[in-house]
Amino acid sequence: MPRRPLPWAIAGALACIAPVAGAQQRLAVVSFLEGSAQVRRDPGIPQDLRQGSALEQGDVVETGDDSRLELKLLDASLLRIGERARLALTEARFERGAVSVRRHLSVTLVSGRLWAKAVRAEGGDRTFQVGTENVVASARGAATFRVDNHHDRSVLLRVYSGAVALRRDAARDAWEKVVEKQMQILVSADGTPGVPAPFTEADEQADGWAAWNRKLDGQGK
Repeated sequence: MPRRPLPWAIAGALACIAPVAGAQQRLAVVSFLEGSAQVRRDPGIPQDLRQGSALEQGDVVETGDDSRLELKLLDASLLRIGERARLALTEARFERGAVSVRRHLSVTLVSGRLWAKAVRAEGGDRTFQVGTENVVASARGAATFRVDNHHDRSVLLRVYSGAVALRRDAARDAWEKVVEKQMQILVSADGTPGVPAPFTEADEQADGWAAWNRKLDGQGK
């Protein structure tokens, strides 16, 4: 199945990211890889990823068929993506304090499925957001949630713990919805939000992606 090209707005944002002085800061490590994945680090050619590979701001990660990948961030938060997914580490800053790590994280899910576990962060700078072409999901404190960016550009958000604010910043039809634990919302391809509604484990009974992530979360990963 062909990959969706990077939207011009996303591509432009990545191109404008200011490099860190000297060597780039390691922001995440591949903590699990099943199947195949590559990282695109402009202007270099794609490189194969392995468990233990380090990722930097601006990297774009792509997974192959029948592949799953987990990234562990510097503050112990986790990002997992499924097969044929593309994820850009758009912006990330981590500041280690005496007892915690302050965090500003923004990633772009260009296509595919993402499961996120955001740990609680201290201080005023504690952003944890996942963007798509149409919407941005921002964790409010500690939260576990998934974002499915479908091929038709519609987006599904499901929240498993905590709360997530989902917003659209378009000038003419901006909106924001707060989605809480065991609630979901579907956003249509044109950016129109549905109404947050409850879901149960029974709704995901045949969903191998949800079952795999629930199992890892139950093991304390």
